[in-house]
Amino acid sequence: MKKELIRGYLLTLSAGLLAALLLAAFLSGQIYTNALKDRMKATLVLLASAAPTDANDLADFVSTLSDQLAAANEPLRIAVLDQDGTVLADSSSSGAQSGEERGDRNEIQEARQGGFGFDSRRSQTNHTRYMYAAYLSGDYIIRIALPQQSYRIYFQLLPLFFIACFAVGALAAWVLARRTAKKTVEPVEELTATATAIATGDTKRRVPPFEHELGELSTAFNLMTDQLQQKQRETEDKNAQLTGILEGMQDGVAAVDDHSQVLLLTDRAKELLGPVNPRLKRLDTYGANYTKVARLARQAMESGQASQETLHLSYPQPRILDIYTGPIRQQEEPGAILVIKDVTRLKQLENLRQEFMANVTHELKTPLTSIRGYLELLKSSQRDEETRQQFYEIIDIEADRLMHLITDMLELSEIENRPALDRQEAAEGCDLAEVSREVLAQLQPIADEHQVTLHLELPEPSLRAPAAHRRMRQLLTNLMSNAILYNKPGGAVWVTAGRARDHFFLRVRDNGIGIPAEHQARIFERFYRVYKERSRALGGTGLGLSIVKHIAQLYGGSVQLESRPDEGSVFTVYLPLPLPQAQAPVQPPA
Repeated sequence: MKKELIRGYLLTLSAGLLAALLLAAFLSGQIYTNALKDRMKATLVLLASAAPTDANDLADFVSTLSDQLAAANEPLRIAVLDQDGTVLADSSSSGAQSGEERGDRNEIQEARQGGFGFDSRRSQTNHTRYMYAAYLSGDYIIRIALPQQSYRIYFQLLPLFFIACFAVGALAAWVLARRTAKKTVEPVEELTATATAIATGDTKRRVPPFEHELGELSTAFNLMTDQLQQKQRETEDKNAQLTGILEGMQDGVAAVDDHSQVLLLTDRAKELLGPVNPRLKRLDTYGANYTKVARLARQAMESGQASQETLHLSYPQPRILDIYTGPIRQQEEPGAILVIKDVTRLKQLENLRQEFMANVTHELKTPLTSIRGYLELLKSSQRDEETRQQFYEIIDIEADRLMHLITDMLELSEIENRPALDRQEAAEGCDLAEVSREVLAQLQPIADEHQVTLHLELPEPSLRAPAAHRRMRQLLTNLMSNAILYNKPGGAVWVTAGRARDHFFLRVRDNGIGIPAEHQARIFERFYRVYKERSRALGGTGLGLSIVKHIAQLYGGSVQLESRPDEGSVFTVYLPLPLPQAQAPVQPPA
């Protein structure tokens, strides 16, 4: 742009300068010619005033003037003619001779008419170009002739002078054009550079104030940039708020355009669908899970309708995802937004609920069916007293089993729904020795019946467990009863407890029948039984170990199992010990 401006300015100024010089040359020539004519007029008047009146003296007068002019090196010819144009005297020896007619010359004719006459032509006698001037003075016409070569040098030097002037003027025009172009282009270049910087993200860039109209433009440009920066800040703040909201959601969010280019992909979405390659920009290039999601987005864009589908994924880990997909408009182009919700836990809980309901129904139905069956038998016909007593005993056993089942279910529900009360009761802990004696006294008859020996090993007689008394008794009862009932005749059960760093532990070990490895992962589930027939025969509800796990979790602990078939099992309950409370500061005496 700068070169074009310089070229334009230079051509314009050069054309104007050339036109001015040509006009000046023309006017200079005219002025010089007019000045020459005025000079020749004055010379003619002076000659006329000095010329003799007697015609016989004219030749001497002209001869004398010719000698004086020759001495002064003035190439001026003088001639005197009468009014008819006849030459009376001529200073040039090669000029017209006396008596020759010159009445047809232009300057002679003009002098007759107006007093003065001028002409420029080549002399017929010596073939030299002259400027002729004639003056009518009385009866005579005085004519002078000046050779053009005497003043032609002026007209020869004049073009060189004007060429030099044009060169100097052109140089000055080039300098002026360069400065003017620079002054004009620099603000434009500054505006362009600033606009480019702003377009690349440097919104702090501003243009300096310019002069004249460009000053108004720079002020308006800076004002526009300030407003743009303010809008950008507001947009960034809103985007940051939106990003914070989206990233804080438990659900993943993704958005794509019509070409499957990723517009938004939150960290939660990446966590649910799997890691991505940041160098790739298309959703369907991130992997199999993303390809499925991209297909749902494409369907939403094509149909223009929102939809919801469930995907079962095996990578990066088994998940069940509910995906809501809806169409959006992105700068007049179609797109889609996807909200990805992890419902794995909900599905698992629903399955557990259904399984629990089925187990509860089954566990309740079994004793009730037995009770109802024996009642029908009692009512159907007369039975002897011994048979009736057997039926009553069976009904009593089934009713007792039903009562145990309901009691365990209520206990489990209380543990889950009233944790604050239990934790409040556990604030001071319980005496483990006292709890152990109570449980041993309760289970000793059952142990004797199954020929199992009970061993209590407490290294600290005053050891306190960080749990409520009734919960610790319930936990220990369930563990020891299982160790007795699933033992062998002549077997034994060992109960130990202690402290390990910041944890309390209670361990119940037996040398009974053990638990196969394939059942150990599910042993703490509700109603799960390893030996179903033996459990029912022994009156088990299938909730004992589940209650143990929930009591341990109630106090922030855990339970671990180590078992080998035919070798026995070891159940260890870990409970965190409460942190020692800081002593209250002692107040100084007043």
